[in-house]
Amino acid sequence: MKNNFAQEYAREEEIRAAYNTAKETGNEAGIEKAKADMRSLNESIGAKGDAYAFVYRLYQEMKEAGNEHIDLHDTIRDEAKMIETLRNLGVESFTFSSGWSSAVESAWIFQQNGCRLQGLIELNSPHMNWFTGTREKVHGYLFSIQ
Repeated sequence: MKNNFAQEYAREEEIRAAYNTAKETGNEAGIEKAKADMRSLNESIGAKGDAYAFVYRLYQEMKEAGNEHIDLHDTIRDEAKMIETLRNLGVESFTFSSGWSSAVESAWIFQQNGCRLQGLIELNSPHMNWFTGTREKVHGYLFSIQ
């Protein structure tokens, strides 16, 4: 199964823009239509399964942070399954910026499951600093999926 992340994200941006326009102009019907459209999009993504929806949310985070690759920034409980899921969805590369103590072990397991370490890169944190309105720079491993 490959992904439609780019098309779905483009649709999400259209819906958000329509919502913002409707809100600015006080168009209650437009607001409700945008909400219904977003629910429909979320249902469509969810219907593709939990794994698809999870990776779509990572794609969404990537786009909103301004990064080039999906970033795994948390503890991964089943690295082999994660790589299989990414591979099945057509993801060719990802970053891994977890600071957890098990991160090196996870990186090793990624390699054992067909990933190739390309190096270290700087990327934008998925978390916005609401005081400054910016994202912190973080460092991560860049992996390609073979």
